[in-house]
Amino acid sequence: MKYIGRVLGWILLGINICMAVLLLICAYSSYINPVAHPVWSCAGLAFPAFLITNVLFFFFWLVVYRRYALVSLLTFFCCFGAICTYIPINLFEKEPPGDAVKVLSYNTMAFEQGHPNLKDNPNSVLEYLRNSNADIICLQEYILSNRLAKKDVDYALRNYPYKHYYKLTGANGLGCYSRYPILSAHPVEYDSRNNGSVAYTINVSDGARILIGKLAEASAIRASQADSIAKLVAGFRGGGVIVCGDFNDSPLSYAHRVIGKELDDAFVQSGNGFGISYNQNHFYFRIDHILLSKNLESYQCTVDKTIKSSDHYPIWCFVAKK
Repeated sequence: MKYIGRVLGWILLGINICMAVLLLICAYSSYINPVAHPVWSCAGLAFPAFLITNVLFFFFWLVVYRRYALVSLLTFFCCFGAICTYIPINLFEKEPPGDAVKVLSYNTMAFEQGHPNLKDNPNSVLEYLRNSNADIICLQEYILSNRLAKKDVDYALRNYPYKHYYKLTGANGLGCYSRYPILSAHPVEYDSRNNGSVAYTINVSDGARILIGKLAEASAIRASQADSIAKLVAGFRGGGVIVCGDFNDSPLSYAHRVIGKELDDAFVQSGNGFGISYNQNHFYFRIDHILLSKNLESYQCTVDKTIKSSDHYPIWCFVAKK
């Protein structure tokens, strides 16, 4: 019996080591080139599953044989940065300063599938946006229909005097609604049929902000798109930079790492927990992001689960100069 128990212990230790290696691959998947290895570059999506497995092994070995718990403990140490990025904890929430700007990013999934904005049955997405009290709203999957036209969206968001709509393909597009003047809007050049990004320069009293719209779909395609966005961000001088939208990629991805090289993740700065923003088809990930330049600070970054009209939840935060 003693021999059987020892063999079983070695087998479990072997499985634990395999799980630890897979967790490390997930943690550093953002360094895997999606063009050369598109499947492995998506390993970050499995990070929470392997993290939980290693946590269970850690507590199991603490009870059974403490020495083996070092495997998971060392793995956690090597993955500490990834853990903080994927599951940030900010216990002491700071109040935003008086001059902070509230930025909201939302993949609308065609505004509740084109539900008309009626007086007795209003469109829930437009109602949410109208009541959000955001200063700048960035919209993805801005899809219009014969039941919901752009004039309906503009009227619902009439408190935003500055607006811009960029058409992608068919009825799909990107939108920006702002309380501050939109000085310019430039589409970002990259190869894609259905996805796009727009760089907005917005005058917020004493400076400017750049807001990038939506990124991409397939991992290999996203790599070149991410490089284009990163190049744009690196070349911008003056004011502050905000990159927001539906990245279709987790915080541990090539796109997030490359675009965020010179930026801070607002949710990591001031959010809590997993921050799951995609909520359908049994895939639960944080793929909507707000990234800020180093001279800006986020407050109370929130993935807002109070509205369920889209397959994404909106993400918002207050932004102020450091």
